[in-house]
Amino acid sequence: MEDLMYILELGFSGSDLSRAIILAFFIAIMFSHNRSIWTLGAGGLLIDRIIWPLVEQSLSGAEPGTVMESFTSIIGALGDDLGVYVIRYLGIVIMIGLFREARVRLHHMMPAKKAAA
Repeated sequence: MEDLMYILELGFSGSDLSRAIILAFFIAIMFSHNRSIWTLGAGGLLIDRIIWPLVEQSLSGAEPGTVMESFTSIIGALGDDLGVYVIRYLGIVIMIGLFREARVRLHHMMPAKKAAA
Protein backbone atom coordinates (compact mmCIF):
# COMPACT_ATOMS: atom_id res chain seq x y z
CA MET A 1 0.00 0.00 0.00
CA GLU A 2 2.90 2.34 0.72
CA ASP A 3 4.25 1.76 -2.78
CA LEU A 4 0.92 2.79 -4.30
CA MET A 5 0.83 5.96 -2.22
CA TYR A 6 4.40 6.73 -3.31
CA ILE A 7 3.47 6.29 -6.98
CA LEU A 8 0.38 8.49 -6.54
CA GLU A 9 2.48 11.20 -4.90
CA LEU A 10 5.04 11.06 -7.71
CA GLY A 11 2.36 11.03 -10.39
CA PHE A 12 0.84 14.29 -9.22
CA SER A 13 3.26 16.29 -7.17
CA GLY A 14 2.66 19.96 -6.38
CA SER A 15 4.29 21.80 -9.27
CA ASP A 16 3.31 19.18 -11.86
CA LEU A 17 -0.35 19.34 -10.90
CA SER A 18 -0.91 22.87 -12.20
CA ARG A 19 0.78 21.96 -15.48
CA ALA A 20 -1.44 18.89 -15.87
CA ILE A 21 -4.61 20.89 -15.14
CA ILE A 22 -3.70 23.58 -17.68
CA LEU A 23 -2.83 20.96 -20.28
CA ALA A 24 -6.02 18.96 -19.72
CA PHE A 25 -8.13 22.12 -19.89
CA PHE A 26 -6.73 23.25 -23.22
CA ILE A 27 -6.88 19.76 -24.73
CA ALA A 28 -10.52 19.37 -23.66
CA ILE A 29 -11.50 22.78 -25.01
CA MET A 30 -9.56 22.74 -28.28
CA PHE A 31 -10.30 19.27 -29.61
CA SER A 32 -13.69 18.20 -30.89
CA HIS A 33 -16.01 15.72 -29.23
CA ASN A 34 -15.56 13.02 -31.85
CA ARG A 35 -12.06 12.24 -30.56
CA SER A 36 -11.63 9.68 -27.83
CA ILE A 37 -10.51 10.99 -24.45
CA TRP A 38 -8.11 8.03 -24.29
CA THR A 39 -6.32 9.27 -27.43
CA LEU A 40 -6.32 12.84 -26.17
CA GLY A 41 -4.94 11.60 -22.85
CA ALA A 42 -2.08 9.84 -24.64
CA GLY A 43 -1.25 13.05 -26.48
CA GLY A 44 -1.49 14.98 -23.24
CA LEU A 45 0.85 12.55 -21.51
CA LEU A 46 3.35 12.86 -24.35
CA ILE A 47 3.25 16.65 -24.09
CA ASP A 48 3.29 16.61 -20.28
CA ARG A 49 6.13 14.16 -19.71
CA ILE A 50 8.39 14.57 -22.75
CA ILE A 51 7.76 17.68 -24.83
CA TRP A 52 7.01 20.27 -22.14
CA PRO A 53 10.06 19.50 -19.92
CA LEU A 54 12.41 19.50 -22.89
CA VAL A 55 11.03 22.79 -24.22
CA GLU A 56 11.30 24.37 -20.76
CA GLN A 57 14.87 23.20 -20.53
CA SER A 58 15.67 24.61 -23.97
CA LEU A 59 14.03 27.94 -23.21
CA SER A 60 15.96 28.25 -19.96
CA GLY A 61 19.21 28.29 -21.93
CA ALA A 62 20.40 24.70 -21.70
CA GLU A 63 22.79 23.52 -24.38
CA PRO A 64 21.43 21.16 -27.07
CA GLY A 65 23.63 18.33 -25.78
CA THR A 66 22.11 18.64 -22.32
CA VAL A 67 18.59 18.58 -23.73
CA MET A 68 19.46 15.47 -25.77
CA GLU A 69 20.88 13.76 -22.68
CA SER A 70 17.66 14.55 -20.81
CA PHE A 71 15.63 13.03 -23.63
CA THR A 72 17.68 9.83 -23.63
CA SER A 73 17.41 9.58 -19.85
CA ILE A 74 13.61 9.98 -20.06
CA ILE A 75 13.42 7.20 -22.66
CA GLY A 76 15.89 5.04 -20.71
CA ALA A 77 13.92 5.33 -17.47
CA LEU A 78 10.55 4.62 -19.13
CA GLY A 79 10.34 1.10 -17.74
CA ASP A 80 11.29 2.19 -14.23
CA ASP A 81 8.75 5.03 -14.20
CA LEU A 82 5.91 3.08 -15.80
CA GLY A 83 3.72 3.23 -12.68
CA VAL A 84 4.03 7.01 -12.53
CA TYR A 85 3.18 7.30 -16.23
CA VAL A 86 0.07 5.12 -15.84
CA ILE A 87 -1.18 7.17 -12.89
CA ARG A 88 -0.43 10.41 -14.71
CA TYR A 89 -2.19 9.16 -17.87
CA LEU A 90 -5.32 8.17 -15.96
CA GLY A 91 -5.34 11.50 -14.14
CA ILE A 92 -5.05 13.45 -17.38
CA VAL A 93 -7.81 11.36 -18.98
CA ILE A 94 -10.10 11.99 -16.00
CA MET A 95 -9.40 15.73 -16.06
CA ILE A 96 -10.03 15.93 -19.81
CA GLY A 97 -13.33 14.11 -19.30
CA LEU A 98 -14.34 16.45 -16.49
CA PHE A 99 -13.47 19.58 -18.45
CA ARG A 100 -15.29 18.23 -21.49
CA GLU A 101 -18.39 17.46 -19.41
CA ALA A 102 -18.26 20.93 -17.83
CA ARG A 103 -18.08 22.46 -21.30
CA VAL A 104 -21.12 20.48 -22.48
CA ARG A 105 -23.12 21.42 -19.38
CA LEU A 106 -22.18 25.07 -19.77
CA HIS A 107 -23.37 25.09 -23.37
CA HIS A 108 -26.68 23.50 -22.36
CA MET A 109 -27.26 26.21 -19.76
CA MET A 110 -26.93 29.01 -22.30
CA PRO A 111 -30.18 30.41 -23.65
CA ALA A 112 -31.27 29.16 -27.05
CA LYS A 113 -30.52 31.36 -30.03
CA LYS A 114 -33.56 33.06 -31.44
CA ALA A 115 -34.24 32.86 -35.15
CA ALA A 116 -33.83 36.07 -37.13
CA ALA A 117 -37.16 37.74 -37.81
